[in-house]
Amino acid sequence: MENRIFLFLRGTSFLIGMIQKIKRKIFGEKKLRFVPVTAAFLNSEAYEEMMTRHLPYPGVYDLHEAQNYTRNFTYRHHEANHLLGAFRWRGIYKHRHLILDLVLREGAQVVDLGGAAGPLGLGAQVVDFLPVDALGHQVRFRYLNELPEPVDVLFSSHTLEHIPELHNIMREIQKALVPGGHLMLHLPAFHCERWRVGTHQNKLYNDHQHTFGLKGTDHPEGLINYLDIDELVGQYFDLEMAEYCGDDSIFILAKNRTP
Repeated sequence: MENRIFLFLRGTSFLIGMIQKIKRKIFGEKKLRFVPVTAAFLNSEAYEEMMTRHLPYPGVYDLHEAQNYTRNFTYRHHEANHLLGAFRWRGIYKHRHLILDLVLREGAQVVDLGGAAGPLGLGAQVVDFLPVDALGHQVRFRYLNELPEPVDVLFSSHTLEHIPELHNIMREIQKALVPGGHLMLHLPAFHCERWRVGTHQNKLYNDHQHTFGLKGTDHPEGLINYLDIDELVGQYFDLEMAEYCGDDSIFILAKNRTP
């Protein structure tokens, strides 16, 4: 009985998500003004309520809300994304206190790599090909090697999968970070089928170039350009955390090695 209820709820959520997707294709995406997030908001009941709205059971969510296209997922990513920015993601929500501790340290210089469309905010400097970010701020740097000096924290969410040469970007990140500086990566996992190489298409940016997982994980055979991303990051940085998180994503925390 419980399995039938779960399958019904999953099917209903998927149907609602597909209807919303069709509406966006027909009528266009509604352009909403992005609002900068603050530490006070991220620690508030209002943020908590937005992140848990439309869950089938209070406070209960699974790792695969993106694959299942739940009502909560579509709300966060398509209705409230202008209020939540990068913090709309389940894994970033989970680790927000860690992120805030690193980003808001006194004097910390922070870069948001590829974050123009959904900025981290909180004073982070966006590095992106887009000329203006979603908050209306001019993007000053297209490449990491344009930064005037190394930074303390480099954050990047759902960006590296678009970059063909990952070894090159790892070396660029090494140079962009001070020794002992922190790298925070939030990436799509192979669990979400529509994010896999060969399936994912994006007319605004380029299609995904890599399909990511973590070392030791069983995965379907035949995935195109599959990569254990934690192994790659570990070649260049000291890994402190690498885990699957909500919204079918991966969260990695690493530290730049001291020469």
